[in-house]
Amino acid sequence: MFYARAEVLPMPPPPFTSLLLLACADGVEDSAPVVLPEETGTLPADSPAPWTWGDSGTGTVTESPEHTLYVIQEGSWTLSPPGGPYTDLVGTLSVDEYVDELPESEEDTGVLPSCSVRYALTGVVAAQPCDNCRFTFAVQHTVTSGDPALCYDPELPPDHAAWSLGLDEDYRGSEDWILRDWGDAGLWLPWYTATFEDDTVRLSWSVAVGVAVEEEEEE
Repeated sequence: MFYARAEVLPMPPPPFTSLLLLACADGVEDSAPVVLPEETGTLPADSPAPWTWGDSGTGTVTESPEHTLYVIQEGSWTLSPPGGPYTDLVGTLSVDEYVDELPESEEDTGVLPSCSVRYALTGVVAAQPCDNCRFTFAVQHTVTSGDPALCYDPELPPDHAAWSLGLDEDYRGSEDWILRDWGDAGLWLPWYTATFEDDTVRLSWSVAVGVAVEEEEEE
């Protein structure tokens, strides 16, 4: 199952970017409409009821998340040689997750992230470029602080992960996007919004979603 990145709730500063749910991969031609069977409101006898969060197995939702998770990812690439054609990059990536409350400013130390990870990035030209990208790099992610496994986002790069990332300056006729080659399978998904100027790429992604937070048991 592909992980769809989407912004669900509006978020306060720093400036964030609205994302759309990725319904399908680019390059797939339209086909005849699929006719779905008439909905009866019941499941076939040989089909188990779908599991939902807080469900006892009957298909009925008994609870809903009462907390909001805010995920903020920001980073930058510095490309070389200056002016291009580019062959290398160095950069950083920061990941912060907050539950229910965001700091009002960078100086606000009263609200601490539930998860915070920092990466150092290095990259070389990727063997398989993105067709519509201005440039594509194989980017190595080295964790310098924090632990990605402790974060809610299941798609954070683990330590020493190498991702193929490319800059598409006109993705679907809109703004600049960093695309990721999902699983190195040639399926390029929008991963970060980006700006490119003076040999520097600045990238960001943010989301707010409902989550269930496991409460600590009192002794």
